[in-house]
Amino acid sequence: LCSACKTSRPANPAEREYLGLAENSIVHQQQGCPHCNHLGFRGRTGIYELIVIDDRMREMIHD
Repeated sequence: LCSACKTSRPANPAEREYLGLAENSIVHQQQGCPHCNHLGFRGRTGIYELIVIDDRMREMIHD
């Protein structure tokens, strides 16, 4: 998250249950500003796709 624009709020009941958080937990979320090109994220890039490397794929990579 961009440290210049991230916002904080109390975690809602669904988030607390899903993430196993304590009742008074705070979560942060993206906002967007000129520092992060209005994306809300700076620095690292999230991975949104994943490919499983099986034996056939490994062979294709090596070739």
